[in-house]
Amino acid sequence: MKYLSLLFTAIILFAGVSCTQDEQIAEEKTVPVKVYIAKPSSISSYIKVTGTLESKDDAVLISKVNETVEEIIVKPGQKVRKGDLLIRLNDNIHKQNYNAAMAALNSAKAQLELTEKEFERQNKLYEENAISSQQYDQIKTTYKNSKLMLEQAEAQAKLAEEQLQFCYIKSPVDGIVASVYVERNQMVGAGQQLARVIGPDKMKSKVFVTGSDIYRVKLGQPVLISVPVLADKVYQGKVTSIDYALDKLSKNIEVEVELNNGSGEIKSGMFAEINIEVEKKENAITVPQSALLPQTIVQTNLETGLQNTVKKYFVFIVENGMAKLKEVTKGIEESGRAEITEGLSVGDTIIVVGQNIVKDGQKVNVIK
Repeated sequence: MKYLSLLFTAIILFAGVSCTQDEQIAEEKTVPVKVYIAKPSSISSYIKVTGTLESKDDAVLISKVNETVEEIIVKPGQKVRKGDLLIRLNDNIHKQNYNAAMAALNSAKAQLELTEKEFERQNKLYEENAISSQQYDQIKTTYKNSKLMLEQAEAQAKLAEEQLQFCYIKSPVDGIVASVYVERNQMVGAGQQLARVIGPDKMKSKVFVTGSDIYRVKLGQPVLISVPVLADKVYQGKVTSIDYALDKLSKNIEVEVELNNGSGEIKSGMFAEINIEVEKKENAITVPQSALLPQTIVQTNLETGLQNTVKKYFVFIVENGMAKLKEVTKGIEESGRAEITEGLSVGDTIIVVGQNIVKDGQKVNVIK
């Protein structure tokens, strides 16, 4: 019995020694990690919105007369210059009206010229008392009426010319014919859409920004625009206008951005993701966001007894071959990077792979 007791004690002591040795080995075990060397770089903060891109110069041409389409001169996709004729409506009646109005105008001019000469002649006679006041008043009235008739004729001629020009649908801008909505010999009414011309060189988008963010948006701020159907391409633009009133229902405010489209790749109507740069910092210390270890701490106000949560951030850095946990203050974020405003210095070695398994004070092996 005594022998069994001594054997059991020896086994326990051996097991205790073995456990102590295993723990020491675990403590001395190094963890392989990858690191990032902190260096100064620029970082920006963006307001992210979405919108539809449209041509800045977008003109829908509308008929102003009831007429038949006589000729369609252009096709969709065709480049045009400002003033180019696109569509011609039947102008027969309008030409006749214009010619009649011009004839009436020329007649009124001739009549006024004769009346003016007669008035000047009789005015001299009246000054010499060679004609009566009644005769003078009569020629004076005739002269005045001739002036009024000329004014009326000029107005009629102007109106007739406008009506005639309404038959010639011309491009108001340099651009591309986006659509033609009518066919030859089709009867169109006043107010009917005939064609659409867009200027492809400049695009715009009207987007909505929340009221809480609006004071961060300023005219001229840079904008980065990506179009999902045009993968891997980012276009640069700027903020060109900001409304002065919030939308009554959404409480958002409308902001317009513009960008150049010299390549013509962007088509009017395309969906876009728009990032408005509202803050930019140069020479900031930044780290990959994945390196940050967030921790939520509950704090109690000793006076009121109320509790509130505070989110703190930590990173592991490498010092003398060992991992060291440091609290940091996070600033703005951009594309997987975070600015560190306090807690790190340029040249610090931050653990970016292995930070979730390493412990404070543990030895690490930096892998290239």
